[in-house]
Amino acid sequence: MMMIFMAAIIGLFAVQFFYLNFTIQGLNRAVISTPIELFYQDIESVSGHGKFTVSEIEDHLNEYYQKSLGKYVRSYEIDYYFYEPSDHSMCIEKYCEAVEVTIDAHLILTYNYHRVMYYELYRSSNG
Repeated sequence: MMMIFMAAIIGLFAVQFFYLNFTIQGLNRAVISTPIELFYQDIESVSGHGKFTVSEIEDHLNEYYQKSLGKYVRSYEIDYYFYEPSDHSMCIEKYCEAVEVTIDAHLILTYNYHRVMYYELYRSSNG
């Protein structure tokens, strides 16, 4: 009887571990492979320099994450911090050159997923 109980406990842990592993892999795949095209369509030339349009980048990223993260978790939170890449000071204008995207999601029990992604525009001699 004790062996059946132990086998059931081990089986339950194996199923939970598989679920957690599957969910984390899916979240990583969705977050790390965020399409760069989401950013290209929101770049505008301001004073001869390319900058993100703050409201549009938030809308496009929210839409993308709603479609991709919703498959794996019920609730998640996304925070945006727009900043200037030269000194990392907060950008409070309509157009910014860099954004920090923080994604938090509740998985199971007390285990949470947390990922921070940084996207910056760089000027190069190639355009």
